[in-house]
Amino acid sequence: MMESAREAKLQLPARTEHLAAAGLFVRRFFGANVHVAANPELLSRMERVALEFCAHIVRHAYAEGEDGMMGIRLCMDAGELSMWFSDWGEGFDPAAVPEPEPGESASGLLLIPRYVDEWSYSSEDGVNTHHVVVRIGDEP
Repeated sequence: MMESAREAKLQLPARTEHLAAAGLFVRRFFGANVHVAANPELLSRMERVALEFCAHIVRHAYAEGEDGMMGIRLCMDAGELSMWFSDWGEGFDPAAVPEPEPGESASGLLLIPRYVDEWSYSSEDGVNTHHVVVRIGDEP
């Protein structure tokens, strides 16, 4: 793990048993910021977003039985909280995820736009990366 006051990185095996560690990493990093710590809903939202992306990587990035890694990068800068989630598995097109049928509720990555201000995805040189930004309005 690489860490500074404004940025932290962590790599974990892409396995279900590591999801709690990913959530704790996000909660501790952003919770160290006074503006975020004063807003428990925001802190929970950041953790939930992180867990959705990490669970997606665990379920979909690698073939069954294939060992793989997931990377998490966190950053606090000028009123924004940013998170990057990377894997080195099969590429993914977020636009290809079908909308839920009428009467069904959204789940997984379909929930992400409700919780973040920006979401982008890239797949370059064998690295798949989701990047999200949440604006908090105060300088962290």
